Amino acid sequence: MRHKHVTKDISAYCHGELSNEESKQFAEHIISCAKCRAKFEEVKLGIKLAEQLPQLSAPDYLWRELEPLLEQHSEVQRGRKVSWQLQAAAAAVLLLLSCWGLWLVYSNRADAILLVDGKPAWRVKRLDGTPKIGAESISNNGELAVGEWLETDGNSRAQIAVSSIGSVEVDENTRIRLLETHPTEHRLELARGKMSAHIWAPPRLFFVNTPSAVAADLGCAYTLEVDDQGSSLLHVTSGWVALELQNRESVVPAGAACETRPGLGPGTPYFEDASQVPFRSPLRHSRTTCAKPRSTRILTASPLTMAVGAGVSPWWNL
Repeated sequence: MRHKHVTKDISAYCHGELSNEESKQFAEHIISCAKCRAKFEEVKLGIKLAEQLPQLSAPDYLWRELEPLLEQHSEVQRGRKVSWQLQAAAAAVLLLLSCWGLWLVYSNRADAILLVDGKPAWRVKRLDGTPKIGAESISNNGELAVGEWLETDGNSRAQIAVSSIGSVEVDENTRIRLLETHPTEHRLELARGKMSAHIWAPPRLFFVNTPSAVAADLGCAYTLEVDDQGSSLLHVTSGWVALELQNRESVVPAGAACETRPGLGPGTPYFEDASQVPFRSPLRHSRTTCAKPRSTRILTASPLTMAVGAGVSPWWNL
């Protein structure tokens, strides 16, 4: 799949019809192939526009007009030759066999679309202790519906299946909520605590809201922590993550970290092996100047750029 274009699978991926392994291979290809990624963005935009269309019921008079036409069609069908009826019967049998085969395929894997009380939901697995969804404890497995909170105490952990595109491990003393999930966007809210995400998806399909920034997944693995004051700390272990607040953005590469604060947004990313002094402390405390507007595409030569060798990452808005 990596060596072939995957445009034919875009619709199936967007609607959760691929297996986990197929979804992972699709995402890896999309990240590296500009042609397929552009086509994916077109399809995703079309789905978003279609989701905004209102659902309307057909007027009663339309059915009254259709009934006579259907009766005429039935009379014509009855007047056709028996051979045609046999052909139609054979086609119906083939269609039935095809549907049965598809049912066998899809019944052997978990359904990608889970509904709880009519709301989309994600599966949750208890890892330790007694995590809760709302006021109910999870014994082994549970479902986190849109709008619901998952909470862990000092002795509990849980794992969330992010649709068919990855998973999130929720650490102790964490409060997290599912905001929305549909083919073009999956979004969590991390109010406090720590989560670890492993996502195999095209860029900007999975988001995490925090009190001080939004983490936009660019195809990666990372940990995200939020303290009681609403500040957050991001560690990227593979791929890239964009931290955004209004018109400010920092793109954090693998091996780097970035901090955010309420009202100030993301700071400047730094490599985690950077020395605490003189580089990391100024980056932590000078929030008003460290993140750049999104219009800034290339960082020109500056003392910060020259500090790359010392462990500071100057990449944002790439």
